[in-house]
Amino acid sequence: MKWRACCWALWVTGQAYAWGSVGHEIVATMAHALLDNDTRMHLCAYLPSMDDHGQLMPCSLASIATWADDIKDTMPWTAPWHYVNAIGDAPPHACVFGDAFTQSEHILTAIPHFVEQLAYDTGPALYFLTHLLGDLHQPLHLVGYHQGGNTLAVRYGSVPTNLHRIWDTVLVQRRIQAVRHVEAMDISYESALHGKHYDAYIRWILTEGLGLGKSMSWWPSWRTWAVCFDPDRCVWEWASEVHRWACQYAMPGDLRADDPAYLEPIDRDKVVERALAMASVRLAAILTHGLRRTLS
Repeated sequence: MKWRACCWALWVTGQAYAWGSVGHEIVATMAHALLDNDTRMHLCAYLPSMDDHGQLMPCSLASIATWADDIKDTMPWTAPWHYVNAIGDAPPHACVFGDAFTQSEHILTAIPHFVEQLAYDTGPALYFLTHLLGDLHQPLHLVGYHQGGNTLAVRYGSVPTNLHRIWDTVLVQRRIQAVRHVEAMDISYESALHGKHYDAYIRWILTEGLGLGKSMSWWPSWRTWAVCFDPDRCVWEWASEVHRWACQYAMPGDLRADDPAYLEPIDRDKVVERALAMASVRLAAILTHGLRRTLS
């Protein structure tokens, strides 16, 4: 595959898409919280130290979480790297995720490329991986049917929208609003939080979901989520699991997006939380492994 060179330091304002800016920032923040101190300190050399107003800002992966979306207008050839369309896939009627896709460059080829690049061209790889691991765990980024739900009109309350936006933004925001206050159980991750409106939601996922600071968790086997370092095989396996959620939860039939019958299984099975947590655990593992090679 021939990858075009890109100027990774280029920063332009644009609209964020997958998971919305908040979802991507949550993934990046949780991944940052899961990094060891040496890895955190090393990656700070590649992260912005000042905001757009010239004010000092904390070292945080969240500061670059939407960069790969922001540059798509000026680097349009990167757009296909954010999704993949399987041939013959049409959830929920035909749930197909094999090895035949409509484009040659896609998220399943982009992530392994940047994992390999992380050791010798750390900056661009870090910026892309921080974003693309989030994309990989948004189920509708793995579905070409109705352009991943972008052309599937739905209503949420009195607001007309599309199914992709429901999963990008609405589901995340409604879950954040449902979690008002969570006490920190493990101070090791507190330094990654910076007073955002979603901090309590992150604490909830880290303490209850991953069990940090507790003896019980929603997902006792979460440490196995990233026990895989063959990028091509791992990314395909991860995507295959997330794609099944598109068939089971995201496109289950002709339901309104605000219908309790649509939302109940998503909330019950904590699909949004699991997706965000999986993305962050795997991003943290990839960065730890990749950046360790640059220090050795």
